[in-house]
Amino acid sequence: MKKIFSENITVQFVLLSLAVFISRLPFLSAGYGAEEDAWLLPLTAKNIALSGQYQLSRAPAHPLQELIYSLMWNSGSFAYNLLTAIASVIAVVFLALSLRQLGFKHYLFASFAFAFTPIVFVSSTYTIDYMPAMAFVMMSFYFLTSPPPPLPRERGVRGEVISGILLGLAIGFRITSGAMLIPFCILVGRDLKSRPAKILV
Repeated sequence: MKKIFSENITVQFVLLSLAVFISRLPFLSAGYGAEEDAWLLPLTAKNIALSGQYQLSRAPAHPLQELIYSLMWNSGSFAYNLLTAIASVIAVVFLALSLRQLGFKHYLFASFAFAFTPIVFVSSTYTIDYMPAMAFVMMSFYFLTSPPPPLPRERGVRGEVISGILLGLAIGFRITSGAMLIPFCILVGRDLKSRPAKILV
């Protein structure tokens, strides 16, 4: 069993996903959360759905979350919190994938540590924008560091383009995600310096 776990990447990531999701599940029925912002989101979603006009839950705007929630405004707190929990699973999995691609030996332990950091754990259980934004940031980081095999750097859509789109979506959930442009641009700059002098399309 130990050998199967250590050698089968699929098993590792399935168990990682289940552990993160199940740990959040008991808390998803506890309402929208203790923060005022968490209650403003479903209220704004209801107003958008009923009026047909976009409204800000608070400044700066969180348009993607507000618009998505407006499509499910009457689903109740559990549905909202379920999306947050799923987003936390995505964030943890893509962090693990990124660390693995970067050659970290203990990428699973690092990902578990991230998943159960108190601020991350609590933010994964109620209606707030932190985890949806983090999920897109982690996906962006993954595509920046390791483009998927069907889309190599030498042809088609480059990983940096996909990464930029995903980071833009993260900003749509939480504008402060834009701060990741600084380290991401540094990574891209270092990568460009290490590439052969040829035109990539």
